[in-house]
Amino acid sequence: MTKAADAKAGPLIVGLSGAYTSGKTRLATDLAAVLRQAGRRVVVLHYDDFHRPLQTLKWDEQEPSGEVETFYARAFDGERLCELVLAPLAEAGALHADLRVLDWAQGANVLALRLDIAPDAIVLLEGMLLFRPPVIGYLDLRIFLTVEEDTILARGRLRDVPLYGPGIMALYERRYLPVYRRYLAADRPERGAIVIANDDPEAPVIQGEG
Repeated sequence: MTKAADAKAGPLIVGLSGAYTSGKTRLATDLAAVLRQAGRRVVVLHYDDFHRPLQTLKWDEQEPSGEVETFYARAFDGERLCELVLAPLAEAGALHADLRVLDWAQGANVLALRLDIAPDAIVLLEGMLLFRPPVIGYLDLRIFLTVEEDTILARGRLRDVPLYGPGIMALYERRYLPVYRRYLAADRPERGAIVIANDDPEAPVIQGEG
C-alpha cells in the first residue's frame, strides 16, 4: 500500500466494504492507527455520511422486494460523494473543504465535516454498497470483508438491540440481509478486491484477491 501511495499522484483512495456489522469501521480505525504510527497522513471517510435521509426513501410497504430495491438503488448518494470529494481529489490531487453531511438524528445534511486531504494522504473510505458505480471508479485499492449471516445477526443483536430495541432485528431480516444479498449477486464486490474473512475480528483471515 505504501509503495502504491508513493507512486500515485495525489491521495491513495482505499475502499473498505462488506455487510452490515462486518467490521468495516473497526478495520478502518485500526488501519489508520497503524499507518499514522508509520508516519503516513490518513483520512477516514464514512459512506454513511452520504446516506440519503430515510424519510426521502419511498417504497410500497405491501411489497417487501420494493423496499429492498429502493435501499439497494438509492440509500447512498454516491453521486454527491463523488461530486464533493472524489472527483475534486482526482482532478486537483488534494482537497480542503467544509461539507455538510447527514445528521441521522435530524435526517438532513446539516452535520459539519471538515476535510483536509493532502496529496500524500491515504484515504480510507468505508461503507456498505461501496463497490458500485459511480464510487468504484475512484478507488485505487479495495478491501472486502466477508462474514457469515449468523455472525451478522449475532453482532446486530449485540450492537443494535441495546440502542434501538429488539424490533431492529426485524429490519435485519427484512432489509439489511436482503440488500446485502442483492449487493453480492448484482455487483460481486469481492471481485478485484482483497478479501478478508472477518467472522473473528481478533483473527481475520486474508483469503487473497477475489
